[in-house]
Amino acid sequence: MKEWSGLVNAKPQPVPASLDWDMYVGPAPMKPYHPHRVGGTHRGYWDYEGGGLADMAQHYLDPFTWTYGKDDTAPVEVEAHAAPAHHDACGMWGWVELRYADGLTLVLDSGEWVSRTVAAPNAP
Repeated sequence: MKEWSGLVNAKPQPVPASLDWDMYVGPAPMKPYHPHRVGGTHRGYWDYEGGGLADMAQHYLDPFTWTYGKDDTAPVEVEAHAAPAHHDACGMWGWVELRYADGLTLVLDSGEWVSRTVAAPNAP
């Protein structure tokens, strides 16, 4: 989702006196402070997380695995479509298709980057 994407050209800002930036960054590579790297929007940066898909997918995958009895297995094939990745900021993702050994397929579609029908070759 858009709110899970990082800022590509965020200008460094002064660290607030109430924040220990070194402690907050922890073992991640030290980067200049910007308020978008703190709080919930930190999810949009590879150093701290993996964007919307990494953060939110489990909310959709957990009920799926319970409903279809996939707790003790994993997909045998994963196909993902997204814009080219930025080296620092997570961006939008389009869709991910997970195929299990028994043929069951799950598609997670962000609905915010590009639809599967638009991305598919020979689409009408």
